[in-house]
Amino acid sequence: MADRPSASAGSEASAELDTPADATQLDMPGSASLPSADADAVAPGTRISRYMVVEVVGSGGVGIVYAAYDPDLDRKVALKQLRRSKLVGQTDAVNQRRSRLRREAQALARLSHPNVVPVYEVATCDDQIYVVMEFVEGRTLGEWLGEAPRAWAEIVGMFIQAARGLAAAHAADIVHRDFKPDNVRVGVDGRVRVLDFGLAAQLREGDPETSVARLQELWDRPFDPDSWSESGEVTREREDVVTREGQVMGTPAYMAPEQASGGAVDARSDQFSFCVALYEALYGTRPFRGRFDDPRRFRDLSRARSLPGTRPEDLPDAIERVLLRGLSLVPGRRFASMDELLAALTSVASGPRRLWWVPVSVMVLAIVALVAFYEGREGSTAVCDDGSGMLEGVWDEAVAAELSEVALRSNQPYAPDTWASVEAGFDQWARQWSRSRLRACEATHVQGDQSLALLERRIACLDLQLIRVESVVAGLRHLEQRPEALLERLPSLGLPSVDSCAAANVLERSPLAPRDEGAAREAQAIRQLLAEVEGLTDVGEFDEAIERGELARERARILEFEPVTAEALLLLGLAVDRQRTQEQRGEGLLREAAWAAQRSGHERVLIRAAAALAATLASDQARFELAKVWAELARAALVHYGHDTDIEAEVHQHLGELAMALGDYDSALAEHRRSLELARSRDGERGPAYIGALRAIGDAHHELGHYGEAGESLGRARALAAASLGAKHPMVPMILDAIGNNEASQGHFDQALELYRRALEINEEVYGAEHRRVAKNLNNLAIIYDETGRYEESIETLERARRILVEELGRAHPDVAFVDVNVGSALQNLGRDHEAIARYQLALKVLEDSLGPEHMAVGVTLQNMGAARMALGAHASALADYGRSQAVLERALGDSHPTLAALELNRAVALRALHRYDEALAADLRALDMREQAFGPDHSESVEVLAGLVETELALGHPERARAYGERAVKIAGEGNTPVEQAELRLALAKALIVDPSAEDRARAEALAGEALVALARARGGAEVRTKIEDWLASEGFELPAD
Repeated sequence: MADRPSASAGSEASAELDTPADATQLDMPGSASLPSADADAVAPGTRISRYMVVEVVGSGGVGIVYAAYDPDLDRKVALKQLRRSKLVGQTDAVNQRRSRLRREAQALARLSHPNVVPVYEVATCDDQIYVVMEFVEGRTLGEWLGEAPRAWAEIVGMFIQAARGLAAAHAADIVHRDFKPDNVRVGVDGRVRVLDFGLAAQLREGDPETSVARLQELWDRPFDPDSWSESGEVTREREDVVTREGQVMGTPAYMAPEQASGGAVDARSDQFSFCVALYEALYGTRPFRGRFDDPRRFRDLSRARSLPGTRPEDLPDAIERVLLRGLSLVPGRRFASMDELLAALTSVASGPRRLWWVPVSVMVLAIVALVAFYEGREGSTAVCDDGSGMLEGVWDEAVAAELSEVALRSNQPYAPDTWASVEAGFDQWARQWSRSRLRACEATHVQGDQSLALLERRIACLDLQLIRVESVVAGLRHLEQRPEALLERLPSLGLPSVDSCAAANVLERSPLAPRDEGAAREAQAIRQLLAEVEGLTDVGEFDEAIERGELARERARILEFEPVTAEALLLLGLAVDRQRTQEQRGEGLLREAAWAAQRSGHERVLIRAAAALAATLASDQARFELAKVWAELARAALVHYGHDTDIEAEVHQHLGELAMALGDYDSALAEHRRSLELARSRDGERGPAYIGALRAIGDAHHELGHYGEAGESLGRARALAAASLGAKHPMVPMILDAIGNNEASQGHFDQALELYRRALEINEEVYGAEHRRVAKNLNNLAIIYDETGRYEESIETLERARRILVEELGRAHPDVAFVDVNVGSALQNLGRDHEAIARYQLALKVLEDSLGPEHMAVGVTLQNMGAARMALGAHASALADYGRSQAVLERALGDSHPTLAALELNRAVALRALHRYDEALAADLRALDMREQAFGPDHSESVEVLAGLVETELALGHPERARAYGERAVKIAGEGNTPVEQAELRLALAKALIVDPSAEDRARAEALAGEALVALARARGGAEVRTKIEDWLASEGFELPAD
């Protein structure tokens, strides 16, 4: 047994490889069965780049394959390198071997298919190329065949999977050239992967830029860690040029005649090798015998009196005909493509293809309700039904009237407008659903330009959507006695996009059903149950959704059909995740869904699970590095999936939220703009999704300092929300808060206060004075009071917010701790630093217990505590707090997030106080670089940093540099800077001017100090800064300005 070492994301792996309690243990082939790696192998524990070698799992004449551990993604991988002994000798030979290894990686990197082993990375370490691939637990196809007698159908089923992998390679213009059972891996999950593309050749010249880009795609999938990907065999060294005639490359026993003779090869040569291997597996011997270089060993089997080996008694004649055609000596007589061979083999092995969404019930429905009937009037005219009868009881006038009565019974001021908007959305969906059903039928039975198979898929997709919407309506009906709850949930309903059921490219890529008729019916029944789960989740009925999701998962487990298992895990995981009470369990279910989807090739589930994981890891757990990996996987998979409005909208929303959390505001803006386009096309500009995207765009502009653009987007969002949902709908005060934030960032504190108060009034009217939404509004007001020097009011307002949250959530809730942090900030501004530290310590305990010691909120609290210690003169202790804060924030956000600029600024202040000026200068410059990267070189966000640089350069004896920084800061300072920031800047520049001054400089320095005091007087705060300015004026012999 080989253990999987464990290391958390972002940490270094220990040299000792421990197996955590939740790690999956792997059965690995014993070393005795492998060719000796001898002195060429590196020792276990050796690092190759970030990967730690665990053991040798395969070796041959040229290469060695290691099981290795990736500490960044906490998974086992297969890592392939050339033998060290093959890197010495003739330069040409060494270069050929390196090129061959790189070519294998390039060939695999162009493929993304469940039956081809994926490449994660190709790079160089210590002048050695290495290739990192999936680690597939299992055995070779040859070993699988030798384990026990196999029925012909079982053998053909395995080879069909391998054929799909070869067909995918051919579709990517790649010829394998060395297909054989030992170059095929059978995983413990039963899935077959084709590997060892070391001899791969292109069918035609590819685009090198595309290949490089494909290699650089982040396919670091943090799932399916229990897999490896190498045959463990290299038959012999091969020549470098893979397309030159006259060279013989491959394994002789499986070569096509043209390949054995050194002629040109193409996809039909792989077809021949495939048929040799399948023939051998079925008949117990290979079809051709003799020396590989003897052309007489090849003979036309179609003319042979008897075939070599023993044919299984129940083997269909059609299978033998497929083999004989694939083994034709003349390439032109073989199948035209691997796809054609695969279709012939599949049709014999499993009968007619049955898609998962075509159960008997749907076929009957298609006949009774949809398929064309012919009328006997002036010729036969195909007539299709739009399925409107199926909407009765799901969404019709009676249902709408029933729910309208409940919504209006809430007596909320926004109820009529909100209900009118939601009712219009349901009406529009119902019309689109009926129209799509009719058009689907007519495309097949009237226009005749659509296959019956595609019609069945479209109808089944629409039927599942109807079940989902029926569950949404049922969930709303459950709220008959809770009209306020019903009203609150209405705008968040996301009705499915009917257009996704017309996307042929997406529908054709959905998974197959079990071959057994009964299993296929059970798979469809589970999917109908899952449609109910999704509808209940949409409407916020999480307990019932989870209960039914558990049932669906158990039924899927019994069925043992992985595509359905993946779907069950996804929808159960989404329900648990959205309930927000079991974050770790939700994450685990979503990860399991992604693993199952990847194993079974279920792209839709993989994309949705990856996107949801990116969002929950970032927003709920602040595990940003791991969130980025899942986000990149979702993005890459979406590119290959095809157009599906629902999936695209979901993914772009999650990616935008993640980019905002990471401080990548430009990317967030791009993602949210795409979400806006999708929302417009699906629901129009009055839908909640469109309004939400507008608000997100405004928030991104605000973070970028684009205050004008932010105000425009947020203002439009406010107007649309008021018009479509009502002026007092809860979405409106949320937008008012965002507009207030934008005004506050520009120093427009009076306008911000007015907006925050309006938001407070609406929430107090709708929810009452003791609701936690009211507490959030109070927190916003308190921040403005703090910014404008009204510290006592700030503390009073925050204490009211705290009482509300303690009553509703309890003292140990992180929201209470967030308020305590803000109380500490206000106390600090009043000079009550000991009390401030006590509040910070109280908050820190709650945050560490509830969110964990690595959460970014812990880092922010430590940063504030350091500032309070600085005010008390405990500079060394403050620096220690800043160091702990930096470690937490860099793990959560990365080392270049804009949030870290403030921390570097505080560190510089502490370092200056400790007379460590060189370190202070480095911290100041890092802070400036972060601000400039985020906002540009001339933004007011850099003013505070430039003021600090003035202080540091003066301490280092560089007055000219100090003056330059100060002049630049004065030039770019604006309304976005607080009065305290403006005052500190003017004092810093005055100090720089007074060093060896002219009379003019001295006069200007005095004027700057006076301006600083005037600014502080208007702000009604900044007592500490005022004292510093007055002391400096007195020390320089200036008179204090009159009040």
